[in-house]
Amino acid sequence: MFIRTNRELKERYDELKAGDCFIGMLSFKTLKHRALIDLLERGIQVFPSALSQTLARSKVAQALAFRQWMIPYTLIITRRVDLMSAINTYNQKRA
Repeated sequence: MFIRTNRELKERYDELKAGDCFIGMLSFKTLKHRALIDLLERGIQVFPSALSQTLARSKVAQALAFRQWMIPYTLIITRRVDLMSAINTYNQKRA
């Protein structure tokens, strides 16, 4: 089965099985990553790939995936604690 729209995906989600294919960007608001994991675990092919969709939506994921090409001291900051640590590190290196 080929699913080409998010509306059709939502309507037929429970019917999908290994070998089926969803073509498009997943538009579930808060469940995007969980839905991608579920689809992949069930053997459903996703185009663009789950990695491509994740990288297109997240600067943090981009920095993590491409860190070997980032400029030195590029940091991934996902929480307030990470930000405070980055500020302390910056101040230490600047002094």
